[in-house]
Amino acid sequence: MLDIPTTRVDRSMGDIHPQGNPHYWLPPGNARILAREIAQRLGQLDPQGRAQYEKNLARFNQRVDAKEKEWAPLVQKLHGVKVATYHKSWTYASQWLGMEEIGYVEPKPGIPPDPQHLARLISVMKEDGAKLLLMENFYNRSVASLVAEKAGAKLLTLPTDVGAEPAIKDWFTLVDAVLKQLSTALCVLLPAWSV
Repeated sequence: MLDIPTTRVDRSMGDIHPQGNPHYWLPPGNARILAREIAQRLGQLDPQGRAQYEKNLARFNQRVDAKEKEWAPLVQKLHGVKVATYHKSWTYASQWLGMEEIGYVEPKPGIPPDPQHLARLISVMKEDGAKLLLMENFYNRSVASLVAEKAGAKLLTLPTDVGAEPAIKDWFTLVDAVLKQLSTALCVLLPAWSV
């Protein structure tokens, strides 16, 4: 787990997760762990179905292997891209993709930003050349839109869950959608950037 607090947790820290950042399901390595844990637990609860759960897990892992090969050129291309995010929910995805998170709209998770924080973020985005501000579709866009506009960046609203958009039916289509939207946005912002 990432972002595990090392001090006593209290509400002044915002919407902090005492056991670490829970937004971990996008990277393939983490998806494999989740699938394995689910299959093992289902096998414990339903011993008669254990063989089927193990078979499904193997099939899932084969699909992940194939998709990782398909995604590899884009993942390599995203390495080093600087982004800002609204909430600290892209940490695992950024780590997997090699993207550098240079700042957050929320000064602490769940805490609305004040004008000074936004001014600092805009300045850092400009200085570091961050051309994308990532956020989920359930946050209010007004503050993020203003930050992106002032920083000369694009606000990119990305899906985070299966079902977030009608075409996202499973984990594979979720990751496909996130990568496609990142790629499309960067191709528009940086014409030399293409897959």
